[in-house]
Amino acid sequence: MIGDETNMLNINEDVKIQIGKEHLAGRYNEDIMSDFNISKAELYHILEELKIPRKVIKPSFTKMLKCEHCGQRIEVKNAKYCPYCGKIIVTAKRCMDILSNMRKLVSYLPTGEDEEYRENIEIIEKFITKLGRGGTNG
Repeated sequence: MIGDETNMLNINEDVKIQIGKEHLAGRYNEDIMSDFNISKAELYHILEELKIPRKVIKPSFTKMLKCEHCGQRIEVKNAKYCPYCGKIIVTAKRCMDILSNMRKLVSYLPTGEDEEYRENIEIIEKFITKLGRGGTNG
């Protein structure tokens, strides 16, 4: 522990502030520790010194989608396929867009036949909206 304390004295204030900014920006602790060549204890000490809670919910991290197939976090905005495994990414927004397109196509069906399809689309939309509030991707 004494070695850790002497190493912390060598860290410049600007570097400490940069570490705090990167932590708040959503970078993984392991990446920060390797970039700045510090231990976990040093990182936590710096965050404490800067009055940054260690368990900050990082908005950039929580907004990232997670592939249901391989479990990797997807950093590409509006990605249709997982860049790691290639599987299709299903989100509530994407499903709603597809249903909106289907609703337009249903309008071309003869009267009477279109009602059943419209009702089914409404049921699916309500289900997706309910799932979206429950914390699913998208």
